[in-house]
Amino acid sequence: EAIEAARNAYDALTEEQQSYVTNYSVLTAAEAELKALEEQAADQAAADAVTEQINSLPAADALTLEDKAAVEAAREAYEALTGNQKALVTEETVQKLANLEAKIAELTDDAEAAAEVEQEIVSLPSAEELTLEDAPAVKTANAHYEALTDEQKSLISADIVEKLQRPWNRWQYLKSRRPIRRRRTP
Repeated sequence: EAIEAARNAYDALTEEQQSYVTNYSVLTAAEAELKALEEQAADQAAADAVTEQINSLPAADALTLEDKAAVEAAREAYEALTGNQKALVTEETVQKLANLEAKIAELTDDAEAAAEVEQEIVSLPSAEELTLEDAPAVKTANAHYEALTDEQKSLISADIVEKLQRPWNRWQYLKSRRPIRRRRTP
């Protein structure tokens, strides 16, 4: 306020009066310092807002795909910062964001893998309609399901898993009932 008051007082002087002011450089230096402090405060406020946004996200081990949009928004907010503002965000905070992005990518991959297998299972015939000709599809679906990680398997509903188990069990039953051909001995 004092700097602004000094500027207003100086500007209110006539040109002749201004020529008698011997410490004008002190005013301009104070204005430049004030501007730098205001910019620094604005940079810190922007960095603090992004830091708060990142720190409000859940820990990586508690992250779900529902958090994906929030993680992406935090990245966008961080990338929108200037270089000076980014320098005010701690490395720990930036690393947390990177870890969360990696976890989201992992969760996305898990969801996609589970969705592919789920679709494969859904396309199987019902246990009642199953024939031995369906065996390759059942075997393939079962192999794909078994190849999933426990985390990926947990993303497939129990109803869908049961839809796989019924044809698998039925196929095992049909296979066991297949007549065995014996060679005739002369």
